[in-house]
Amino acid sequence: LYNCNVLSKNEVEHCRKQFIDTKLKKIQTGDPLYKSKSEVVAQSPQFRNCMDVFQNAVVKKGEFNTVYLFKDISPPIFSQYDEGDFYQRHIDELLIGGIRTDHSITVFLNEPDEYDGGELRVTIGDHVTDIKLRAGDAVIYPTGCLHEVLPVTRGKRQVALLWATSTIDEPFLRHEMITFAKTIFAQCKKHSGDDDYLREFVYPLEQVKNNILRGYGNLQ
Repeated sequence: LYNCNVLSKNEVEHCRKQFIDTKLKKIQTGDPLYKSKSEVVAQSPQFRNCMDVFQNAVVKKGEFNTVYLFKDISPPIFSQYDEGDFYQRHIDELLIGGIRTDHSITVFLNEPDEYDGGELRVTIGDHVTDIKLRAGDAVIYPTGCLHEVLPVTRGKRQVALLWATSTIDEPFLRHEMITFAKTIFAQCKKHSGDDDYLREFVYPLEQVKNNILRGYGNLQ
């Protein structure tokens, strides 16, 4: 599991203004009911406004772009869980939006104290984690993991959902490369402006990372 910030406060507020009741489509599936939520209608002006925010944010966020080694990212789905809504335990599809899904990404659009319940519960082996992050923050986890959204008992839960293909096909190497890239990113941030330090200690690591990607990454 990885956490990172994706949207600023202003970007979050702009997206949230697009969650207009008349522009939300209720999604209820299964008998017995398997999931219940609403989505901003695709191709609506509100959806396009949210898309503009995400496209700009993803471009400018260095950590989101470089650390997690994404090759392709699906268009987002903007979802709202009202009181009583939920999504039972499941695994996401292998292909979504025409891309192979290596990473599932949830970007939280409202603060955790604005609603009760609604935790994203991710199961990895025997370890179960309940996740509810601050507005603008994202959790990134392997798409093959079992996960669910617990019922919302108060308020509304608003999120954006994305999926990504990694440049690294092999899962173990993918995890190790992300850890390596996060270390490099943290060092660059900590020593920003110290060109001597960066040249001596950080740029050689960046060279190694890029050479590994050239040798083992799926860059086509």
